[in-house]
Amino acid sequence: MPPVDEIARDAVSRYPFPAVLYRLLNLNVPGVEDAPEAGDVLAEVVGLDRDLTRRLRYTAGADGPWRERTERRPLEVSVRELGFRRVHTAGLVITVVGGLPVKTTVVDYLRFWRYSVAVAYLTQSVAYHRRIEGVEFGAAAGLFHDVGRLLMEDADPEGMARVRQRQVAGEGQWLAVEREELGFTAFELTVALVKAWGFPSPLVEGIAGLGVDDTRDELSIALRDAMLTARALDFATKTGRRHEVVPDVQFVIDRYFGGIEGFTMRVDAMMGAAMVAISEFSSAEESAG
Repeated sequence: MPPVDEIARDAVSRYPFPAVLYRLLNLNVPGVEDAPEAGDVLAEVVGLDRDLTRRLRYTAGADGPWRERTERRPLEVSVRELGFRRVHTAGLVITVVGGLPVKTTVVDYLRFWRYSVAVAYLTQSVAYHRRIEGVEFGAAAGLFHDVGRLLMEDADPEGMARVRQRQVAGEGQWLAVEREELGFTAFELTVALVKAWGFPSPLVEGIAGLGVDDTRDELSIALRDAMLTARALDFATKTGRRHEVVPDVQFVIDRYFGGIEGFTMRVDAMMGAAMVAISEFSSAEESAG
């Protein structure tokens, strides 16, 4: 098996993200979302990618907790109605999921992304609640924090099948089994991938901080707590030891999402927008004007 950095570079060459993703990530700077022109700036960035524009317009008119405020309205108005961060996060989710059409047999593809979207929402909301540095990258950190697991199977499907069989059978610690079978762990591949894609340093550092004992990186701590909560709520892709909902994450779910049911509705609606087939001249686009 090649070194993990080489595997990451090969994966990045096969799955390059469109320019709009990097433009969205470059909007993650303090104060942008509060600026009067934030909606116009975000709409301009989104408008450079036709597929993303269509999907966001579909999202605005589709079933979801935002519908009555966004249906049949221009994207710029929807941004102002929903808020910069919600639309920005939707743009990230749609672009990232669409940019990684990985064929899987070991990993449940839909469940993987449902978990990742849940972690993205939780990390972002917890980061705002705790008022931490790097809060703007919360959603992106949640989306990408486990992407190495998805691409492990792409690199070595037979090896990944052995890994999962041994993990489910309880044959040693999960990371140890991955290293024994493949020579690297999903986390190590994730860090190598976000570096190879050339993502901003705060995003890379937030994810890499998961591997540091007693990390002081507040974004990494928020990400870790979001992961534990998503697993406790059964969004996770793997079985194993049980987890508990982190107390202030539960508070965030209740306050900002209206409880578990509202949170689940938000995640599932976003998944639908990211994965539904949308024609170039969809009725949703025409009705949006």
